[in-house]
Amino acid sequence: MADALDARVRARAGLAPWIVGRFVVPASRLGELRIELEGRAERLAASVIVDGTESISLALANLAQAARSAAHVVVLASVECPLARIGSTSDEARIAAFAAALEGAAFAATPGVYLEIPLARTQMERAVAALATARTRGFEAFAKIRCGGLEASAIPAAERIAAFLRSASDAALPFKATAGLHHALPRYDVELGATTHGFLNLAGAAAFALLRGFDRETLAAMLSDRDVTHFTLDEDAFRWHGHSAAAAEIARVRASFVHSYGSCSLTEPADDLRDLGLLERTPA
Repeated sequence: MADALDARVRARAGLAPWIVGRFVVPASRLGELRIELEGRAERLAASVIVDGTESISLALANLAQAARSAAHVVVLASVECPLARIGSTSDEARIAAFAAALEGAAFAATPGVYLEIPLARTQMERAVAALATARTRGFEAFAKIRCGGLEASAIPAAERIAAFLRSASDAALPFKATAGLHHALPRYDVELGATTHGFLNLAGAAAFALLRGFDRETLAAMLSDRDVTHFTLDEDAFRWHGHSAAAAEIARVRASFVHSYGSCSLTEPADDLRDLGLLERTPA
């Protein structure tokens, strides 16, 4: 925990402080985070992952209590939970159970909610539809997708992510991503024996799905593109293969659709952009 917090401090003092967002921590370690933050100057914005095996009602009630105990050093900005973790028999019932548990947990301030959904096509489409319906009924939950893991089998095909981006864009469902997105462009990982996804591809494809209506095939092609000469990123626009999105458009996409992605490294992403010539090596 201390190492992670120190890495965050170094990153915020470095060349790319904008890359640092909420500190992601499991609910089971929130007490450890509170203890480690005692005496530090900063009050930390955190996104807490609901882990453990207790009922979702008890899990959120315990989290609310822990958050109140840590409120002087931690701002509970958002809560993340795998949809399958909630139990019940359908996605609609799971989301309703989470919403009820969240309301009953008595949080000091209601955190944002990211529910992790599977990317298998039928399951993904059902989950996106259920989340979109819940949002129309007043429960403002967002989606979370997993783009990698510790084994090659955990890396979804580009077609699966493309299908999600198209469905989520059609449903106006904002999301965050996690796992395996250390590099800007897809890269073969020798240890995994597989190609990992690129965060620039993912963010760019999400932007063009929302702004330009890219179909699944075009999105999959963009997600798989490893040729840096096909990408341009500067203060005015993001471009790929003749398609362009202005900076103001990207800002709208960031606010309304692709919120963020989680990474266990705060240096590799920015270093990778610099190595590819897409980010200046010194501040402007």
